[in-house]
Parts: sequence; C-alpha cells; structure tokens
Amino acid sequence: MRRLLMENRQDSTQAMRWLVGLSLIGTLAIGIFLRWFLAGGVGLRWDFGYLRHAHSHLGYYGVLFPLAWLGWRVADARAPSRRMLLVYLIAVVVAVGGFLRAGYGVEAIVASTVVGGIWLISAWRLRTHCRALSDPLALVLPSVVAAQSCVAPIAYFLRRDPLLAQGLVSTFLSLLLLGVLVPSTLAALRRRIIAWPALFALAVLAACGLGVWPGLATRVGLIGYALAIGFSLLRPLPMLSRIELGVWSAMCVGLLALALGLLPNNRSVAIGAIHFVILSVIIGSLAPAWLPRRLAWWIWVLHHLAVGVLTIAVVLQGLRPPPWAPRLAAVAGATIGLWWLTVLLANVIAPKLAAGRRRAR
Repeated sequence: MRRLLMENRQDSTQAMRWLVGLSLIGTLAIGIFLRWFLAGGVGLRWDFGYLRHAHSHLGYYGVLFPLAWLGWRVADARAPSRRMLLVYLIAVVVAVGGFLRAGYGVEAIVASTVVGGIWLISAWRLRTHCRALSDPLALVLPSVVAAQSCVAPIAYFLRRDPLLAQGLVSTFLSLLLLGVLVPSTLAALRRRIIAWPALFALAVLAACGLGVWPGLATRVGLIGYALAIGFSLLRPLPMLSRIELGVWSAMCVGLLALALGLLPNNRSVAIGAIHFVILSVIIGSLAPAWLPRRLAWWIWVLHHLAVGVLTIAVVLQGLRPPPWAPRLAAVAGATIGLWWLTVLLANVIAPKLAAGRRRAR
C-alpha cells in the first residue's frame, strides 16, 4: 500500500511538471506575440482581449498553481492526486480554449468554476497548517476563499460597471499572488512568517490597494506586507542564495515604492510588477521543485536580467513612456521565451531522448 501511494505521488508530480512546462511555453508564446503587437511589429487578426485573457488564465491555471502544488510537496504538504490532476487538466484546456474563442463565454466560465473548485479542495486539505502560526501554508485556505469571493461580483459588474469589475479582477489576482503563491513559495524555501492571521490581513489590504480600493489603509497594508515578507527573508536558517535574496528583496522594495507613492498605481506599473514577481520570484524560486537538474547561478542571472529589462520597459509605459519602451519590452519578452525554450530543451527533453537511446541499445 505504501509503495502504491509513493508511485501515485511520483506520477502526479511528473504530471504537474509536464503541465507546468507545456503551459509555460503556451503562456510565453501568447505573451510574446502580444508584446510584439503592442510594439507595432506584427498584425493581429484575433481579438486582443481574448488573447490577453487566455495568456493570464493559462499562466495562473497551468503554471502558477501547479508550481505551488509542487512547492507544497517540497514542504511535505498534501497536493492534488493524479485523478484530480486529470480533471484539472481537462478544465484548464477547456477554459483556455473558451477564452480564445469567446472571452468570458460559457465554456470559460464553466471550466473556470471547476478549476476554482479544485483550488478550494486542495486548499481545504491544508487546513491543519492553520494550527501553526508561523507556517506560510496557513494563508492558502483563507486566501483562496477570499479570492473566490470576488468572482460573483466580477461577473455581476462585468457589463454594468467594467471599471469596477477590472478593479475586482486586480484584487482577485493580487490575493492569489500575495496570499497563495508567495506563501507557497516561502514554504518550499522553508521560511517562517509572522503570525499568519496578521499576514493574511495585510495581504487582503494590499490586494485591495492594488485593485478595488487604493486608499490610505490599503497602502499601510501594502507596507506591512512588504516588511513582513522582508522579515521572513532575514531569518538566518535556512540560508537563501544571493540571487534568491536579491529578487525577493527587489519585490519588497517595489511594493514599498508603490505603497509610498514613489511609483503610480496604474495598469502598466502593476503589469510590470506582476511579471517580475511571477517570473523571477515565484518561478525562479520554485524551479528546483520542477526542473530535474539545477541550473548554474550565471544562467539564472541572465534570466533575471531579462526579466528586469521587461519590468522596467513595461513600468516606463505607466510613467512618461519613451517611444522605444514597447519594443524594448517585446525584445525582453522574446529573450525570456528563448531562455526558457533553451532550458527546457537542454534540461528536460534532451536527457529524456538520451535515456531513450540508451535503452534502445
């Protein structure tokens, strides 16, 4: 029985890795295409909004949450089983296909409901972590519930008040990022946090500040959240690498800059910040749980430099955008895509082909 459970765990882990890899390729491909369109380099026959929805949802559905589940495994926590992953995979494919076909149409809404249900089920299985005040995974369940509470208002205001709906979407995505994905990554890094109810309250305030309610109280929440994450990084054991410490510190500094008004809280700045957090902080930190081989430090430096250029180019478009900023963002996005394609070919596909040839002999 124990052997069967171990085999099922290994199979589901392998399935998560393939889901992350394929989804990352798809997300990057759509994102790079959109960046070149915004830079005037290519034409667009598809609806821009549909492609944007597919890009963001595939990133969250197919890349970030499966990566978080792999992080849970590293932290010795329960992750979805192989059967649940199969249902999840079907839902992701249907949802992304629906977004590409008709945006927020019937297929996308129904499949996204299934995806959200699996998020809730997997988060509920972590409820025992709430007993430990310093456990980052204690934030996952309340944060998923809080984020899902935004879904009904988003659907209601989508046609009636699109601006409010957009703010709710930003709050929804920020809650998932600050309350689920960042804590899951901290858990995989074996970090401890301040008392999780306090950090959860700060995450909710920060998410509201980045979305539907950019007021003084939410700015204070954003400052508190950045300082709390910084406090977690300063704890001596286990030690983080200089690269990990650098990207996490950059995230905290960026959040503080937003909270203090040093950067405007507009769409371009938010998109640039989100891309940095996702690509450098979360995916970069969880790569050891996903990639079969560790990468040399200088390879990661190249990746983070490209992400930094992309972030700066996108943020500049929210300030006083120079005419070359959209093209710089497109070039940086293409560089990141080429980096990941090279890493996947050299780190995942080539070893499997070589092993197949050895078995054939």
